[in-house]
Amino acid sequence: MSRSRDKDLRRPVGRAIHHYGMIDDGDRIAIGLSGGKDSLTLLWTLQERLARIPIAYSLVAIYVDLGFDSSPAPLIEQYCRKMGYPLHVEHTNFGVLGHSEENRENPCFSVPGSEENDFLNWHINMAAISLLSATTRTTSLKPFF
Repeated sequence: MSRSRDKDLRRPVGRAIHHYGMIDDGDRIAIGLSGGKDSLTLLWTLQERLARIPIAYSLVAIYVDLGFDSSPAPLIEQYCRKMGYPLHVEHTNFGVLGHSEENRENPCFSVPGSEENDFLNWHINMAAISLLSATTRTTSLKPFF
């Protein structure tokens, strides 16, 4: 990334974090990754800020694998390993179930209870304070837990 583009990205992110009080010292932040440029850029930006700011927080990247054969999970794992980002991949069949024959009438299917509970329990155990998703178009991010 060029130096001017880097600054163009870092400044508004820093201002938004400060203005809205999004991150505090000691926070553990989970970043939901899609594999797209928005979520990967958010992860990179928050990691890069740690070297320049007076507070400390920790990051963990999360990717929910929907169970499709063409999952980007291996590429996301490779990228996070190369960059040194901690990553948790939750393997599910949610996408496959959502597009199955038995789900044609109601595409807003219910996730099976045990898998959903396992996923929520993992988040609670991680004590993630904020779940940030670059695909969410809101300016106010609140803790989910």
